[in-house]
Amino acid sequence: MEGKLKIGGHTFRIIQRDMGNEELGETDFNTGIISIHSKSIRSIKESSLLHEILHVMNPTMDSSEDGHRILESLSEQLYAVYGEHLSMFFDTLLGREN
Repeated sequence: MEGKLKIGGHTFRIIQRDMGNEELGETDFNTGIISIHSKSIRSIKESSLLHEILHVMNPTMDSSEDGHRILESLSEQLYAVYGEHLSMFFDTLLGREN
C-alpha cells in the first residue's frame, strides 16, 4: 500500500519495503519517497513514519548525531500522545491492517 503526503509544498510518496535489519525508515529527498520497513509491527511503522515526517520538516537536524536523537525523541513523544488518535491518518498512508 502506498500513500502520498504533502509537507511544506513537497509531495512525498509513502512506501513500505523490506529494509533489512538496519533501518526502520528513510527519506529520499531527491525522489520524494519516504520508505517504511514493511516487516515492522504496526506501531513501529507509525512512529517511524512520524520520525520521517519530522526529518522532512527539519532537514538540518540530520547534520548532527544530537539532531537525530532529538527527532527520535520527539517522534516517540508525539506518538505516545497522538498515535491512537491518528489512526485514519496512518490508515491512509500505510494502509489498513486487521
